[in-house]
Amino acid sequence: VSTQSTWGKRIATSLMSCEESKWLKLKRIDWEDPTGRKRVWEGVERTTRSATAAVDAVAIFARLKRVGEPDRTILVRQYRPPVDAYTLELPAGLVDGGETIEAAAVRELREETGYEGVVTHVTPAIFNDGGISNANYSHVSVDVNLDAPGNDHPIAQPDEGEFIEVLTVPIATMIESIDDLVKTRENTVVDAKVYSLALGISAGRAM
Repeated sequence: VSTQSTWGKRIATSLMSCEESKWLKLKRIDWEDPTGRKRVWEGVERTTRSATAAVDAVAIFARLKRVGEPDRTILVRQYRPPVDAYTLELPAGLVDGGETIEAAAVRELREETGYEGVVTHVTPAIFNDGGISNANYSHVSVDVNLDAPGNDHPIAQPDEGEFIEVLTVPIATMIESIDDLVKTRENTVVDAKVYSLALGISAGRAM
């Protein structure tokens, strides 16, 4: 199921100074290795992490449930300028100041997809790419009752500048659905969080 088709393209790229950057900052990290040798590391940090938030962001594994039907989950497809392609991702977003992880997950799911759900599990902080950045997130499982009012015809409320295509796929065959979307949808790639989750589900199915 798809609720929106979107298009975007990269126009140009250029170097940006730290002073110009709104969302990220480059940091020099001086550290000492196990032999006592002093070394320098280059890292990137988000500028948006709240002092009260345990993580930068949430990624949501939504389990769409309806009596008599196999469970499905939600993928979002959106253009990402850094890779100049459309990525298949989980619904996700930054945690606002003063907001709990659970509240952020419910809010982001509503905004990006229109679905209302109930949080069932929150992971500890997971780091996206520890060799480059301390950016992290919590993986949040959310149950969505498709028979509940509002979930039969969900209406997304994306932020300004967000152009999101909402897709639902069967959980049991999630990896096959992703592989098919990559093959059949133009200029489409997969986010690591999504594919790792799909691989885990596939491995569990094979056991």
